[in-house]
Amino acid sequence: MPLELGLALIGASTVHAAPSGSAGQKPPEIAAVINSDSYGYDLTCSINGHDLGLKGGQSESQREYLEGSSDADDFQANERAAYAPLHIGRNTVRITYKRKLPKEPFGMEVTFEVLGYPAPLFYAHLASDDRDAGTLEGAFDLAAKPPAGFKPLVFTTSDPATSGLLFVSQDDGGDGMVTPTLNGEMMMQLLGRPHGVIPFSGLHPGANKLKIEYSTKRSPLHLYILGPKGASLHNLRSAKKTQTTIVVQGPDPAAHKH
Repeated sequence: MPLELGLALIGASTVHAAPSGSAGQKPPEIAAVINSDSYGYDLTCSINGHDLGLKGGQSESQREYLEGSSDADDFQANERAAYAPLHIGRNTVRITYKRKLPKEPFGMEVTFEVLGYPAPLFYAHLASDDRDAGTLEGAFDLAAKPPAGFKPLVFTTSDPATSGLLFVSQDDGGDGMVTPTLNGEMMMQLLGRPHGVIPFSGLHPGANKLKIEYSTKRSPLHLYILGPKGASLHNLRSAKKTQTTIVVQGPDPAAHKH
């Protein structure tokens, strides 16, 4: 799977499924959305060779549909906006970017989410001090329901042996709070209806402590954690502020020495 030099693939889902609309059947309805936060960057994104019309330089969000679904037919007729002809099974993604501001402090982030999946199907993140321009390419698999062992496709400049991501979501709410701390260092805090990806790096060999301080009065908080040794899903609920500690395994000590 071709990737830009210096970018590593943390994980990718794999599922074998029939093509969209096979045997004359209408494909399942799937709710999908692509989000881009790329202030300070020019950006393009295509799925299955189709340009989605993202421009960069701002926060952008767009719904996507399965090719041949009734939602896709209505979407084209009513709005004629760019959309991705998604398929059940294998799909390809290509992202190009170019920094246009010399000291953009926030980097670039692109996520593609499908309702019912515990994490984005693909996630691209570049820190503010990463390279100025490049192309990211890869493939992801889409099913009507997330397959066992699902892992997202992740583009990152961090070492995959010492990095990962935390994805936080909530079915409905507006009253939640999540504050993660990894090995004593506080990460980004999410408030209101917590939702988003928090990348992390610097895992040391063996066990790493990810402390989660949280509260939610309505629906549970869903935490998906992807590390070098695999993924885990946690559902948390507490009306009062409380905390839990989750162990994230880093690289093997022997391998890390070499």
